[in-house]
Amino acid sequence: METSLERIKQTITDLSKFNSSELPGISRFSYSRDDLKARKYLMDICTGLGLAVRVDAVGNIFARYEGSEPELEPVVSGSHIDSVKSGGMFDGIVGSVGALECARVMKENGYIPKRPFEVVFYAEEEGSNFQVPVMGSKILTGKLGIDDLKKMKTLDGETAYDTIKKAGFEPDKIPEDVIPEGRIKAALELHIEQSVRLDLEKHTIGIIEGIAGCQWYRVTFKGKQNHAGATPMHLRQDPMCAASECISKVKDMAKETSPTAVATVGFIEAKPNIPNAIPAEVSFTVDIRDIKNESMDEIAEKLVAEAENAAKANGCTVECECGATSKAIEIRDYMKETMKEEADKLGLDYIFMPSGAVHDSNYMAEITDVGMIFVPSIDGRSHVPEEKTDFEHIKLGADLLLNTILRLTAE
Repeated sequence: METSLERIKQTITDLSKFNSSELPGISRFSYSRDDLKARKYLMDICTGLGLAVRVDAVGNIFARYEGSEPELEPVVSGSHIDSVKSGGMFDGIVGSVGALECARVMKENGYIPKRPFEVVFYAEEEGSNFQVPVMGSKILTGKLGIDDLKKMKTLDGETAYDTIKKAGFEPDKIPEDVIPEGRIKAALELHIEQSVRLDLEKHTIGIIEGIAGCQWYRVTFKGKQNHAGATPMHLRQDPMCAASECISKVKDMAKETSPTAVATVGFIEAKPNIPNAIPAEVSFTVDIRDIKNESMDEIAEKLVAEAENAAKANGCTVECECGATSKAIEIRDYMKETMKEEADKLGLDYIFMPSGAVHDSNYMAEITDVGMIFVPSIDGRSHVPEEKTDFEHIKLGADLLLNTILRLTAE
């Protein structure tokens, strides 16, 4: 069995039309008019295939292809269909269409798997509405509940609970839809890389060996605000100097700790932020990621130590606060080996690599074994209108996804 390049291309192109924004690229937020149209388009295809479609309390869609032994735990595969503001047409969509294509191929070949196979379209992955990413999978795995939705708000002040209800869903039924551990055999996700490695190194497939966790720190140095011209250098308590000394060490903290670790300073704020005064306070964030939890902990320890040294050297105080965190996910050996064996059978050029971005698979890993397949992003671009992946590569990724699903549903 083999996936259809033309069908994949047509379905992705069709989905890109559900976008009424005048901004460049794709802006399709969950629960918007265009999102509801895209949902209907996909559900119509699924019902046309004879799949049993169900939609949960917040809009996660499951389409079940029944197996010969329906009592067995299903294998699920899919991704999201929402986008960031002015995003591209491939992020999330490749995994959603890839999973759908696997069901189409099974149907046209009259193939009945032993285990059920379920296509899933996760809701609100990007966090564009409520600034809470991967909301749909967090709700599926019990990480968010009704009370959380009543606290989460859009930029206009509407709660997630009200937004979801207005879109026609039933958030009060969330407890009924939480999936307990062991209910699913495995969850697979095909995705664009969203970075440059596969394209730069000319590889077709990335078999994910681990999904990076994340630790966010806010580092705040406090000194003494004073005149920029009249204060001698040796009498200054300058938090900007302390911050710059600490920031300059961040890249080395990651490089020296783990070959797969990254650390990023993406936000910095000075108070009062005027050109002719030594600031009173400087804050910045450090985003630490790796596929090994112990490496992230080690980098965090180095960050705190360097911050304290910089503060002492510049007569300042410092606070290091840990904000959002997520655990690193290690892919099970059998899953990686299954994908490797199927990639070898297909003659694919592949590498083992980490995923630096957070995906729905991060949270599905709380309740089942997960596997991810990456295909190249041209020039490493993603979350931009210029996001692009070769359709031939998407087809090859979908072929590997199909063969992996066939293996796992036969067990």
